[in-house]
Parts: sequence; structure tokens; C-alpha cells
Amino acid sequence: MIIFKFIKDTYSKTYQILTSSEKKEFNRVIFIALVGSILELAGISLLIPLVKVYTDFYQLLNNNLFYSIYEFSGSPTRELFFSYVMMLFVGYFLFKNSFLYFSLNKQYEFVFKVRGNLSVRLYKKYLYMPWTHHIKRNSGNMINMISNEINVFTGSVLLSSVVLISEAIMSSVLFLFLLFYSPAITLLSGLVMIVTVIVLIVVLKNRLHDLGIKRHYYEGMRIQKMQQGLSSIKELLVMSRQDFFLEQYKPYSLDSAKVVKKLTYYRHCRNMC
Repeated sequence: MIIFKFIKDTYSKTYQILTSSEKKEFNRVIFIALVGSILELAGISLLIPLVKVYTDFYQLLNNNLFYSIYEFSGSPTRELFFSYVMMLFVGYFLFKNSFLYFSLNKQYEFVFKVRGNLSVRLYKKYLYMPWTHHIKRNSGNMINMISNEINVFTGSVLLSSVVLISEAIMSSVLFLFLLFYSPAITLLSGLVMIVTVIVLIVVLKNRLHDLGIKRHYYEGMRIQKMQQGLSSIKELLVMSRQDFFLEQYKPYSLDSAKVVKKLTYYRHCRNMC
């Protein structure tokens, strides 16, 4: 339940930010990615029949379906028939890889299109805010939101959501398929995987959330201090106050680097699991 709730929350939160046209495109991209996952799975499953054709060719001739295919191909020798099979196998992999490249292109096209549109919408929102709001707001945070946070959202959240949702659907179908053929082993391995994912979500979810808030704060302050120093660079040079502004900037830059390091480390740990 926790896993499906996590996927549902990811999908719904991502959906809230997108426009109606972007939501339709998001669903299309997920469908294309799902088809790519099915082709990838089918490609792996073809390896066993391919090996079996070469090693157990004469045994397979006793199979009515295989013998019909063999007769349809002109009853060639084993080596020639295997060559035909290999050509079909290579042809399938060329088709599969072409589709995967197409899917990847569609994903990046969608993600970077959303990034551009989202940046414009957010910039427009800041421009039309009342004057009183700008007095209370840190300009560094606003610049950080437009320049950095949108990149983080589209790269780490939006693109990951497409992969996560399509892989989750494909994994569910594969689990049901394996459950039909080998219930005991499938249930045992599925239980281990589910427990691992649940522990991973419980341990990392709040930690990543807290680190994300810290990164947003440190990045905003870092940009603000950098703006303050560079906007008055001529006065700083005249008064020799470079060290003062450097000391104001340094702690936020170092703290931001530490937080990003932890975020990157935890994300890699999550991917390894």
C-alpha cells in the first residue's frame, strides 16, 4: 500500500503543476515509455528461445508449432534456419532500440518543453506580484526558483515520474505473469523486494524532503549574497571590502555544497536498491 500511495502521490503532485495540454502530453509520454518497457522485456525473453533453437533444434522439431514454422521457412538445414532466426532477432533488436531512442527523445522533448513553459509562468507570476510581496521576499530565492529549482523539478521529478510510473505498471504485469507460473518463488522474491522498497521510502523520504528545503534556502541565500557583492563591485574595490562580502557568501556556498552532496548520495543509494 505504501508503494502504491507513493506512486499515486508522485503522479498527482506532478499533475497539479502541469497545464491541461501538458497533462495530455504527460500521459502520452508515459504510454510510450510503457511500450518501450514491454519491448525491452520481450527482447530479454527472446534470448532463451534463441539459445534453445541452436542447442535443441532436433528436439524442437517434435513440436507442432515449431515444425510448422520450420516447414514454412523451406525446411532448411539447422545452420541456415538458425541464421534466419538470428536475422529476425537482430531485426527485432534494431526495431526495439529505434523505439527506445524515439521514447527517450519524446521524454526529453516533453521535459524541456515543460521547463521552458514553467519558467515563463513563474517569472510572470513574480513580475505581477504586488509591491508589498516583493518587500517581504528574498530576490535570491526568486532567482533560484526560476533558474535552479525548475531544473531540479523537471530533471529529478518530472522525468523520474515518467520512468517510475511506466516501470511500476510493467513490474506489476510481470509480477502477475510470474505469479501464475511460479507462485512460491515469486511471492518470496516479491516480498523481499517490497520490504526493501518500503524501508527505503520510509528512511529516505523525510530525509530527502528536509535536505531539499535546506538546499532551497542555502541556494537562495547564496545567490542573494552574490548579487549584493557583484552589484556593488566598484564600491567594494574602492573601499577594499571584498573580504567582508566573501565571508558573507562563503558559509552559504559551503553549506549548499554539503547538502547537494548528501542529496546526490541518497539518490544514488536509492537507484542502487
